[in-house]
Amino acid sequence: MPSPGPARTGSEDDAATELAQEQLRALRVQARDRTGRWLSWEKPDPSAVSWQLALGCAAVALLLVLVAVGAVTVVRWLAGLW
Repeated sequence: MPSPGPARTGSEDDAATELAQEQLRALRVQARDRTGRWLSWEKPDPSAVSWQLALGCAAVALLLVLVAVGAVTVVRWLAGLW
């Protein structure tokens, strides 16, 4: 049994067993049903990557703002103790 490694690409026919081929075909049909179109396993959809990148950047920016507000609050509280 091959060890799990990086994601592989190729057709369902490249699968090692008939069961794996059937499962990959079912997965492809399921993905088509959810998205309404056939997906390419070879190349990611650039539009999906761009919104994920934007969402990730927004989350990091929000986290930085919250950390900055918390730091300022703690410093002002400590300054008020003296």
